[in-house]
Amino acid sequence: MAVDSKEKRQKPEKLLNITALQKAAFRKFGYRPEETLTIAQSLYEIRKCLSYPRTPSRVMGDDNVELFRDTFELLRGGFELSKFCDTSLISADNKHIFNLAALEDHHALIPLAALPQDADEKERNVYNIVLNSFFAVCMPDFIYNKKSLALHVDDWVFVSGIREVIQHGWRKVFQDDDDESDEEQEVPAFDEKSCFLTALTILEKKTRAKKEFALDTLLAFMEHPRGEGEAKLAGLGTPATRAEIIKTLFARQYVIEEKKKLYATDRGRFLLERLSKNAELAKMADAARTTEWEQRLTQDPAAFEKEIAEYVARCVKVDPQSERLVFQEKPLGCCPLCKRQVFETKTGYGCSGYKQQPKCDFVIWETVAGASISPADAALLLVGQKTKVKKCRNKEGKPFEAVFALQGGKVAFIFR
Repeated sequence: MAVDSKEKRQKPEKLLNITALQKAAFRKFGYRPEETLTIAQSLYEIRKCLSYPRTPSRVMGDDNVELFRDTFELLRGGFELSKFCDTSLISADNKHIFNLAALEDHHALIPLAALPQDADEKERNVYNIVLNSFFAVCMPDFIYNKKSLALHVDDWVFVSGIREVIQHGWRKVFQDDDDESDEEQEVPAFDEKSCFLTALTILEKKTRAKKEFALDTLLAFMEHPRGEGEAKLAGLGTPATRAEIIKTLFARQYVIEEKKKLYATDRGRFLLERLSKNAELAKMADAARTTEWEQRLTQDPAAFEKEIAEYVARCVKVDPQSERLVFQEKPLGCCPLCKRQVFETKTGYGCSGYKQQPKCDFVIWETVAGASISPADAALLLVGQKTKVKKCRNKEGKPFEAVFALQGGKVAFIFR
């Protein structure tokens, strides 16, 4: 039997940025990214117990050592986790925590004070994720010998992997679920000299398709997207905007969630299909191109603004011979003016007779007096029914409530 042994060290996970916090909150508590951001913002602004949350950084600056140490001393008496920490790691020499070269805009998320007693459950859960990260990052490394065993039986070679634990370090308290391996057994000690093969079993297994995205894995992809050939790309959006981007996908019905798995809707697939038919529009659905735009915006905002304005101008040019972009293949109902079919369009719900003779310009706009009209609302209006009460605003910005109905081919307000 041949044995190859190498000592390995595994540091605790770095401090959190907002994206890491959102992923952790979704995995542990099912919180949506925008909900986690709102809670963290409240802990920062109102509760005053969390540092600035909209940060992309997972490290502290070299000049933040005293801030970190003072916070540690403030909190250590109230939490058992602090007993597993090594305070000598709170040093500018520890680049796993303090690394000016890797700092972006603002330092990583850390607690600044104890959580107020009147905090609710969600605030407590989000705060504790940050607190655990804060203490874990200054715990000793997990150290082990990685042993590869090659057992020779006649002309066959059987390979197995063993982790021989030398020091549990931070893993004595926290388990790194992402690092678990089915191929390596973790043992406190292992004597390969007394190892021998006792039996052979053949297992029949099948490969599985790639897993669907969940909110946490989608956030991870947006943070570190990959292009063709698995080349790394710059992030999609920013830590502060990714939650809103995902929220918009749901609001516009491009994505749905079932049992925590995300699926593209027919509407979303149809949009991508139509974009792909135009070389200019297709750029908006290309991760490599949009991340390139993110970089250009950062490097030279003025030049990028000029370039993107020219791009948008090319995209919105109307070809009189082209069809109007339609998002649903099925009609919503019949036009009240000409009885032809009404479809959902880019800005509302329009009659298919706009390009026929006699021409029909009937349309229900997607937004009326600041209130949204959904496809379901439009379908009700087309059969002569009313919508539910809508919260609207007049031209002066004053709020009012009304139900919508069609009168003479126009949306009218009906007051109660």
